[in-house]
Amino acid sequence: MKKPSTEFIIGAIVFTLIAAGYLTSYQFYAECTNKINGLEYQNQFILAKHLVLHTNLTKLGSALEELKTANRRKIKKIVSKIDGITGEIQNWKKEYDAFLSNINESIDNLTKVDLGKVEVEKRDKQ
Repeated sequence: MKKPSTEFIIGAIVFTLIAAGYLTSYQFYAECTNKINGLEYQNQFILAKHLVLHTNLTKLGSALEELKTANRRKIKKIVSKIDGITGEIQNWKKEYDAFLSNINESIDNLTKVDLGKVEVEKRDKQ
C-alpha cells in the first residue's frame, strides 16, 4: 500500500477547511436570515397594529368633534331658551309693576270707604 502524498493530505485538509468554512458561513447566513425574517414579520405586525390604532384614533377624534359640535348647538339652544324666559320674566315684571301702579292709583283715588255699621252680639251659652 502506498502512503498518501503530502500534497494530497494538504489538499484534503484545505478542502475540509474550506468546506467547514462554507458550512459555518451558511449556518450563520441561515440564522441571520431567520432573525431578519422574524424581525420583518414583527415589523409588519406592529405596522398593522399601528394602522388599526391610528384608524381608531381618527374615528374617535371625529366622534369627539361631532359631540363638541352637538354640545355647542345644545348650549346655544339652551341659552336662547334662557334668553326667552328672561324676556318673559321682564314682561311679567313690567305687567306686575303696571298692575301695582293701577292698584295704588285706585287706592289713592278712594277718598272714603263706607264700611257701614258692624254689630256683634254676645250670646249666652245655655
